[in-house]
Amino acid sequence: MKHVQNKVLIIYLIILQLSIACFLIYPESSYRLLVKFGVLSQDPDSTSHYKEMLRFHLQMDENVPDKAILFIGDSITQSLVTSAVTPKSVNFGIGSDTTVGVLNRVALYRSVQSSAAIVLAIGVNDLKLRENKQIIHNYKKIISLLPTDTPLLFSAIFPINENVRNDVWNNRIHALNKIMEAHCVSRVNCYFLNTGEKFLNEDSSIKQEYVMQDGIHLSNKGYNMWILDLKDTLSYILNIR
Repeated sequence: MKHVQNKVLIIYLIILQLSIACFLIYPESSYRLLVKFGVLSQDPDSTSHYKEMLRFHLQMDENVPDKAILFIGDSITQSLVTSAVTPKSVNFGIGSDTTVGVLNRVALYRSVQSSAAIVLAIGVNDLKLRENKQIIHNYKKIISLLPTDTPLLFSAIFPINENVRNDVWNNRIHALNKIMEAHCVSRVNCYFLNTGEKFLNEDSSIKQEYVMQDGIHLSNKGYNMWILDLKDTLSYILNIR
């Protein structure tokens, strides 16, 4: 009996070691498997933080004036001083949000129908959860819920510092941005902004001064450049209408 127990223990330890090795070598695939089997939560839209932020947003939404500019996104948007871009702005950013979270909430905002423009900046948190094909599908569904007579400014996913993070995402980010840029060209009133291109060195690595130490969130210098680009692009969009 003891011999059998020892065998079971050895097999268990081997499986555990192999699992750890797989997670270290293939972190994204392993993460998606854990999500698929319910070990990890797939998206933040069921978390208390998401629900609380959305509740605040919907309360704010009742008092948003017509012709405001809406900013919808994740923590990078949530930390953006939107009033530095335009005075008549509303920040609907939610930390850790994904395309699924935005898809579930965007139609709930009454102000979407009466806004002067909508800025959409979402997607980096999706990279650990789903393939590019699904992210693109979600982008298109979100855009389909927005009024076509309202200008949409699609802000590209920012590159990350791959030297700091264990995620090799910049090739995927580049591919996603190219597809969405082409999609914007084919849609009425859709404009594409890729400030992140200005953050790159000649070898396509990111200049460290544009992101924080976590390698993903923008530094003050990164935000300053994004704010300037947003101001210029929105001014162009609204003046040509």
